[in-house]
Amino acid sequence: MRNGLQLMGEEGAKLTITMSGRRPISIVRADWPKVASAAADKFGRAKQYLNVREHADGRVIVHGIEKPFGEARGAEAEKRAGLLLEPGEDVAAAIKWVADRLGFPDAMADECLAKLPPEDVV
Repeated sequence: MRNGLQLMGEEGAKLTITMSGRRPISIVRADWPKVASAAADKFGRAKQYLNVREHADGRVIVHGIEKPFGEARGAEAEKRAGLLLEPGEDVAAAIKWVADRLGFPDAMADECLAKLPPEDVV
């Protein structure tokens, strides 16, 4: 395993995602495509990522990571958070929660929200 990515032959690339309040989960990337994301540079000290992935069955993963640059690099210096949502749960609230948990700017959460697929309203 390297950077949470495992190559599993015919099963495809797997990704291990750190969750908040539960053990990490492992997914097949192709089964959980990104539907929205945002990234930011934290004053040249770290790169911040916020991602939303959705499974065909309607479950959603919202996860974020802050990766420091320079001497502070390494898995022990990274900050991570994530939530696994059941179909119908509030994705917008989860994005805001993960962003707040990691100390990401509100603008980054708003950017990620704006990139979500549009909601059909009748």
